Formats: sequence, C-alpha cells, structure tokens
Amino acid sequence: PYHLAQWTSLKFFGLSEWGVRLPSLLFAASSMLFILLLLRRWLQENVAIAWGIIVATSAWFLTVGRAGTPDIMVVFWTSLILLLATLVSQQAKGYQAWKTLGLISVGLSFYTPLMAYLFAASALAAMFQPHLRYIIRYAEKTSVSLGTLLFLIILVPLGWHIWRDPIVLRELLAIPTDIPGPLEFFKDLWGALSGLVNPFKSNIGLSITPLL
Repeated sequence: PYHLAQWTSLKFFGLSEWGVRLPSLLFAASSMLFILLLLRRWLQENVAIAWGIIVATSAWFLTVGRAGTPDIMVVFWTSLILLLATLVSQQAKGYQAWKTLGLISVGLSFYTPLMAYLFAASALAAMFQPHLRYIIRYAEKTSVSLGTLLFLIILVPLGWHIWRDPIVLRELLAIPTDIPGPLEFFKDLWGALSGLVNPFKSNIGLSITPLL
C-alpha cells in the first residue's frame, strides 16, 4: 500500500521532496487520528488528549512521519487494527462493518515488515483475556468462514511472491542476514533502551521501531 501511494504521489508531484515525503505525512496524520480515537475508547477524554499530544510531538514519531520511507506503516497498521479490534470487541455501532474492514487491514498489513510480531502478541492476548476468548468462542460460524476466505484471498499475492522468492519472508520478519551473537544482541538492545530513556542521548534509528 505504501509503495502504491508513493507511486501515485510521484506521478502527480514528480521526483521532488514533496512527492517523496507526502505518503509518509498522510499515513502519519492518519495514524495520529487513529491513535486519538483509540485512546478515547480506552481512557478518559482529557487523558487521551494529553497522551495524543505526547505521541504526536515525540521526536521518534515526527522523524518517522516525515522520513519518506515505509517505516511509518508499522505505526499506521498497528493503530488502525487496534482501533478496529476495539470497536469490534466493544460492539460499537456498525461493528460488523468494522469487522470486515479489520480483516482487510490485517491481510494488507502482512505486506509490511514486522507486523507478524503484532499478531503473535495479539494471539497471546486472546489466550489470556477472558472477554476476547468469549468473542472468539461464540463468533458466528458463517462470519468466521467468510472472514477466513476473504483473509486468504488478500494473502494469495503475498504467498505467490514468497513461493517465488523465499527471501521475502526473511524481509517481512526483519531477520538479518547475519544473526548477531548474544553479546552483540544485548549491546544493541542496551543502546536502543538508553536512546529511549536518556534525554541527553538522541538516537533515532531502525532498531527502535520493533522495540516500540
């Protein structure tokens, strides 16, 4: 989805700074809207607004949002899917439509690296959260069957691409070509953590994305 948006932007604005950055800015603005709506569902309105301002003005979000790279898609899909899942679990007005849109979003998000880890975490949450277990257990069988079919149709092009080039799977899971040893791994992890909590050390990099 990001590359399609960027192709459209370059088609209209040419190979310019505006043409390259516009998709990231649009996806960042959409992500911020989804985060605000999500926080309003989870928290009191004044707390949700305060948290929304903190997220919107954070250096990491502003950097990723204007970078002109697909990194913003992790934030976009995460915020959108969590919002739709919340609307479905709370059975908000028109939740059947939110359910369909959620399935489409989940399917399309698999085309973005790192998103598989979000769904692994979601599966664990569904196992331990009583309300989610109840929703899954008593879901309509017809709805589940149609949803599964729609989900698989969306993933057919991705599956075909992986079958032709298995390296794509490694890229989607963000597995490096050279696996670091334990010492190097914990050194990088410590560097990422210190960059988040140390106000005197500003370090924005790709390693922070999966950590957040």
